[in-house]
Amino acid sequence: MSSGNHDLWRTSATLPWQHTIWRMRQKLVLPYPLPHNEAEGHLVIYGKQNSRHVVLMCPGFPDDQETFAPLAAALADNTHSDCLLGVLCLPGYDRGNDAQSNNNHHLSDGYSFEDWVATLREAAKALLSHCNRQRKEITVTGIFHDWGVIAGLQYTNQVIEEDDECLLLNQVVLLDVLPRIHPQTKIVGARNTNESHLRADSIANKLRTDAYQILMSWTFWFQENLPLWCVCFCILIGFHVLRWTRCFPANDRDFQYLEETGILPIRLDSTKRLSYICYPYRNVRRLVRAGTVTSFLDFATLPPNLSETPVLFLYGGDKWIDVHDSAALALIEQEHQKNASKSRAVRVEGAGHWLHHSHQNECLRQIQSFLFDK
Repeated sequence: MSSGNHDLWRTSATLPWQHTIWRMRQKLVLPYPLPHNEAEGHLVIYGKQNSRHVVLMCPGFPDDQETFAPLAAALADNTHSDCLLGVLCLPGYDRGNDAQSNNNHHLSDGYSFEDWVATLREAAKALLSHCNRQRKEITVTGIFHDWGVIAGLQYTNQVIEEDDECLLLNQVVLLDVLPRIHPQTKIVGARNTNESHLRADSIANKLRTDAYQILMSWTFWFQENLPLWCVCFCILIGFHVLRWTRCFPANDRDFQYLEETGILPIRLDSTKRLSYICYPYRNVRRLVRAGTVTSFLDFATLPPNLSETPVLFLYGGDKWIDVHDSAALALIEQEHQKNASKSRAVRVEGAGHWLHHSHQNECLRQIQSFLFDK
């Protein structure tokens, strides 16, 4: 494995995620092509090739593959799980392995949502090629978090439309982000009844969501137009404002996670990467201003038939902002109550946005139950 010296990925020896490169070198890493350039994506593999359950995992902002490492290792190491897992990250988000040299080839204007779907498709091909079993012998599950939910569901629905049984995801696990109901879904009597539904629909929740997404969008503009020290200062002030005003889909425990992983506090040597990976927020704000969409939740939908592609939605119950569509949450709860599918939603009390870290045991228990529930 090669490494480079590009400033975007340069770290100091004290950074917690300096060990990401070392950890990835202890795992099998499968390369796959990224769209429009010479860079490669890296799929970190856990588990055995002859497993009957194959799991594709993709996080979102601001994480690389390392954020899912504890959860993936726990699923792979459980003697009853029988899981082969592959963890990727969104293009441009890679911090380990060949990320330094790769960044020389990343698109300066970021990647589109179509590029994300192409990325997941290539990663899925690499993972399924690594599995020793025939496609009909395995169950393929997607586990997605944050922006990974948008990418994962766009990929899921596109493969369903193409009727591509080889690349089809049989079920999906969504962590803390839940987009709209698919327009082809038949809804019978789903109602927004509980506190989570009401808060997600509130004006205050929408205004806070818009505020932090606008700031993230500006952050990408900063790195294109301002000196690096000025970008660093702007991000530093911006994150303090977001935390003080609670305009962020997180809680104080989540900010501790960001500090443990080296995202915070903001430093000059990590500023360029952090500002660059804000490109999806810039993409959203462009389309919002154009009137094409009203929210980032408009960029993906649930699968059209939850009986054929069931969904497990796990979400933190202690966040300053909710990032789920209330009607979609009501639909999943109705599916579970009426036993119409194995879909269900679980509110993890005390958890924030990174619930798979703060409440890993609960998330692991729920995911294992979902994976092996017939």
